[in-house]
This record gives sequence, C-alpha cells and structure tokens, in this order.
Amino acid sequence: MTFVRIMTFNVQLLPVIPVVAPNPGDEAQERAAAVGSAIAGLPTHERPHLIAFNEVFNEDGRDELLKHLKPIYPHIIDKLDDCFAGQDSGLLLASRLPFNDLPTSLGPSHSGKALFFSYPTLTDFFPELDLHSLGVWEANIDALACKGVGVVQLASPFGDLTIAFSHLQAFYDFETQYAELRKQQFDDIGKTISRLLGPPGSAAWDQLVVIGDFNVRGDPGAAGSEWSDIFATGSGVFGTSLVDGWRTFNRPPQTLVEVDPGFTSNNLEAGENGKLPPGLLLRLDYQCFPSGAVERQVVPQHMRTRFRALSDHWSLEADVHLRTPRCTPSDAVRYFNLAALSSGLRVADLDIQRVGSYQWLYVDRPGTYTIFGTQGLAIALFAETDMSRQWKPYATAHVAGLGVATLETEVLRRGEMLKPEGLQVDVPTPFFVRMRGGQVNTNYTGPCQVGVYRHTGETRETAIFLRPWEAPKDPLLPAGQSNGLFDDLWFRVQLDKALSGEPHTSSFFINNNTLNPAILKAFDQDMNPLGADGGAQPALSVIHISPGPNTCYLLLKRASVTDTDFRAGWRSGITYLRSVANVRPMVLRCIDETGPDGFGDDEITLKLMADNLTPQFFETSWLTADTGEMLKLEGQAPEVAFVSRIQVRVKESDFIQGPEGTTTISALGPGDPVVKPVVQSFKVESGRYQFEATLTRSPQ
Repeated sequence: MTFVRIMTFNVQLLPVIPVVAPNPGDEAQERAAAVGSAIAGLPTHERPHLIAFNEVFNEDGRDELLKHLKPIYPHIIDKLDDCFAGQDSGLLLASRLPFNDLPTSLGPSHSGKALFFSYPTLTDFFPELDLHSLGVWEANIDALACKGVGVVQLASPFGDLTIAFSHLQAFYDFETQYAELRKQQFDDIGKTISRLLGPPGSAAWDQLVVIGDFNVRGDPGAAGSEWSDIFATGSGVFGTSLVDGWRTFNRPPQTLVEVDPGFTSNNLEAGENGKLPPGLLLRLDYQCFPSGAVERQVVPQHMRTRFRALSDHWSLEADVHLRTPRCTPSDAVRYFNLAALSSGLRVADLDIQRVGSYQWLYVDRPGTYTIFGTQGLAIALFAETDMSRQWKPYATAHVAGLGVATLETEVLRRGEMLKPEGLQVDVPTPFFVRMRGGQVNTNYTGPCQVGVYRHTGETRETAIFLRPWEAPKDPLLPAGQSNGLFDDLWFRVQLDKALSGEPHTSSFFINNNTLNPAILKAFDQDMNPLGADGGAQPALSVIHISPGPNTCYLLLKRASVTDTDFRAGWRSGITYLRSVANVRPMVLRCIDETGPDGFGDDEITLKLMADNLTPQFFETSWLTADTGEMLKLEGQAPEVAFVSRIQVRVKESDFIQGPEGTTTISALGPGDPVVKPVVQSFKVESGRYQFEATLTRSPQ
C-alpha cells in the first residue's frame, strides 16, 4: 500500500478562433509539447499517478500532448462530451492506474469508465436573456466549451478511489463575476458524484477527491466572500461533506489559516479597464477531500505546485493516502511542545503506520538547526511560506564533529532511531520537517524519530547562520552562564560567487548594545584570519573582499557572561536575478511589435549578460512575438548572482536590420529592499519591449 499522487493542471490549449489576431490557438501545439516533455522528463518516482488536464480544447494540441503521455500513461480518457462546432469540455484524464468499469445502471458513460454531466448554460436557466445587452456574453463563450464534471474510479493500492474532475465558469472583469453560476455548478458536481456513490456523508465518500480549476479565489487576497460561501457556510456538499484540501491540510498545526497562500495562477495580463491588474496572483485550482476525521478517509499528505511556466496556471498536486496521525502538515508535531534534553535536543517520536505514509514535524521558530532522522528514511524541509519547494540544507555534519558532548551522547544512544549524520539548515521562517520511506527502505513502517538541535554558536560547527542583508540576528545568549565550554559565540557566513567571478565586498558586523568591551574576529574556512575589531563601541565590523565562493566564520568574545544584547549581521555585495512568482515573474513582454501591428509576428533574439557582459548566460529566440504577448522565462533563464549589472539585449531580425535594443538592470544598492521587482521597458527598432523580473539579496 502506498500513496497516490494526483495532479490537476489547466494547460491553456485554446481553440483556433477565426479572424482573431493574435489567435489564442496559435501556441497550443508548442505549449502541449512543452507540457508533455516536462511530465515525461520527470523521474519515474516523481510522476503523478493521475493527471486531470483542463482546457485541452485545441485538437492539434491534444494530439501533441497525447504523443508524450501515451508511452507512460496506459489509461487515458482523451475527450468528454463532444458538442457543437467541434468543441468539448476540455477535460483529459491520464492515469498510471487502471480505471474501474462503472455500473451500467448509471446509463451511458465514456467507454464505461467515466460518468460525465454537462453543465447547463445561462440560456438554459434564462432563455429570455439578451446576453449581449447585459454584458455577460463571456459566460456564453464558456458554454461553447461544454464544461461539465467527470467522475471515474481508480483501482488504487488502498481500494477504489473516486476522482471527480471539472473546470467551472470563468470570470473576466472581476473575481466574483458569475459567482451564482459557479454555485450551481458546484451543486451539479455534488449531484453527479451522488449518482455513483450515494448520498453525501456515506462511507463511499470517504475515498473521494474532487479536483480542477474552480475559478474561485481561495487565497487571502480575495475581494469577495465566494470561497466562504462555498466552503465555509455553504449548504452544498462543498460546505458540508468536502473541504478545501490546501487550506485544511497544508498549513501549520493549531491554526486555521495557511501561511503559504497556494497560488496556482498568475494573471500576467491586464483585465478590461485595469480591473484585473497584471501580476495578480490567485488560487483558482483545487483538490477537495472528505470532511471529518476518520482513518478510512483519504487526505492529502502533502500538496504542492510544480510546473509554473508552462501555462497561465500552475500544476497542483497532492500525495493522497488514508489518514493516519501526523501524516499531514496540519497535524504535525510541534517542536516547542517537545521536552528539551540536556543539550537542547528535542526528539519527536513518530510512527509510519502504512507503507507510503508521511510524518510531519513543525519547527515553530526560525533559526539555525541540525536535524537528525531515522536511519534509511528520507527527510525533506519546507519553509512554511513555500510548501512546494524543498529548503536546501547548507551542510551535513556528523554529531561527533559538532563539539557538543552532551548532544553526541543523546544522539548516539538512540542507535538506528537517529542516524548520527544530521542536516544543517537555516530557515528565516518557521518550517516543516517531512519524513517518509527513503529509496533504500521505501516500504518502511514502524516507529521513527526526528531530533532537532537549535544552534547556539558555542562551537564553530554549531555556528549560527547569517543571511545577507537580513535584520541583525539575536543569538539568544544565555544570561549569566557560559555559552559552551569557552563562552564562544560563532557565526557562519556562506559567501557566494558571482556568475562573472568578479570580487565583491562583504561587511560583517556586530551591534554591541551592551557598550561593554567585546572582540569580533573573522576567519576563512581554513581558519586563516580575515580581520578583527574590538572595543566598547556600539558596532564592531570587518570588511572582506573576495570573489567567493567561501565559508567565513565570525567569533564574538564578550567581556562577561552577563552581556547578552548583541546583534549580528552581514551585508554582501551580491545581487540575484530571479523569477519570484509573488513579486515579479521573469518575462519578456512585447509592448508594441516593430512595424504596424497585425502584419506579421516579430522574430527576435533575447540575450542576458551579467557584469562584464561576455559571454551571455542566456539566449533564446521568440519567433511569434505580437503586441500584448509575453515570453515566460521562468524555468528557462537561469537565476544568477551578479555584482554590478544585468544587461538585456533584444534584436529584431525580420523587420529592419539594425542595432539591438538594450536595457541595464543595476545591482541592489544600500538603500534598496531585500526583494525588489524590476519592470524596464526599452525600444527595439520601431517597437517597444519590457523585461520583468525580481532582484533579491538572498541565495535561497
């Protein structure tokens, strides 16, 4: 028995619409190839067991997608509900697990495998409406798609798993537009599921997952009450028998709010009259699970977004299993509820009760830690603000090398329950520790432990990690007692290397609020001195110039164990060019194509260069650039470190052969924030383009 990984993904394979330029179907085949290649390129153990695709309307795009899926997904429902004008619901289902045959008593279904209900349209409810005069013609365009809900059953490792999948009515000008129509569609989903499983609340509903693009904002930025009206106070099945999986399970324990908003869509295009501004992040895609708390119910052990640059939506996936204690983030053990041992180590006793089950620990306080896990099991770390991407440890260390005798004793006497090698990590927010069967012992079940030791800086190996330009860090020195054997206070700094290899300047400092004598010393990773500063002044500092990469250590010696009011910091000379979804994703936007609009696409070449400018670190071609379109660069252009500047060069090759259009992005200065959006437009021949990205000071 193991978990089932389920993904829903709106892939934006739109139909060709005659006499429309630019045509929404122009990029469907290319996008389908990119989506199919990305999924096929995943390691086998990372591939979803089932994917429900939305917006597979374009026939060429469908064929291209199927070309990549069929070799790895033997069970496919490629189309539901053909209707007029050659359109359909846009739903496509691919599964590595076989579909069950549905009861013939349900009536006609797709190949006997999928039950489908086509939603009524506005004109079905109100045939007398003049939709154009009411300004609601967009809803009727949605009706042309024959949207509906499909229901299948899978032969999963833990029994028959029912999946309902759908794509609900879109909004266009404001987010609560057509909320009443979506409410009716939610009711129709419940009624369709009931045809197969019986009334809501029955045992058959315990292994049900409802997924898709619901077009309801579930993130904290939502303007209206639509989410609450459906999921919190609604009288339908989504308010009584089902819960929003992300908000319910993908959050810290003992809270009702998710810290990671779970965005699944980035509205990079402006809405009509600016009603939906570009860059607006939304949570529109859902996976819903049975309400209640019984072990026979399925739950999402971990939810995450994966593919963020292939469509206007991000893929949303969940590792689904039967409920067991501590198997979701919302039921995690809390670090500060655990008793501290002599060294400060806190140990969580966990239990993997089923093959493929997860166990979670929530560390309530940001900081620097060494984390020990049970031999043969896999540990992953996630900042509470980003449940989709693992937080990378900065080192691995054996407990015998940490220089804390009591900690070594406490870890080693647990034998194989805690392996002696630990992951060293610094996270600027509270974070989660996830444990599951590892590659060596995939099918592990039984007791396991996670030990978490917070660094106090008493040895170099338990140094407190400093991050560039973060608020000066309080080491939480113990008042009136020695910090370790020698009353040392160590800090660790990880100098990065710019892509160009140019030297950059770091300033290491200690704010000495005690105004008593203290000494600051800096060393490189081989313990060669880099400089020192001492005295009773309010700030001690050491300047270091290096190309990196290098690990540096800072040692603070205080005059008395009663002196505790120190703050440590580091200002680096490195800036990072990034694509940060909730700040500014990296794109090149065509503001105005060269030459008259509508007379052919621009064919351009984009180059990105750092610091000394040669050679370029990224180059790509965009052969179909039209006014108002964009080239998404996340996942394509690398995120790089630089010292002084990034230069963006764009050359138009098919209109007038002339010089490149350029714009320069300067490194962050002393007065800039830690994270800064970049939006810079520039002329390219007779047209205009805009480069958008995010600058940050932090390497992670």
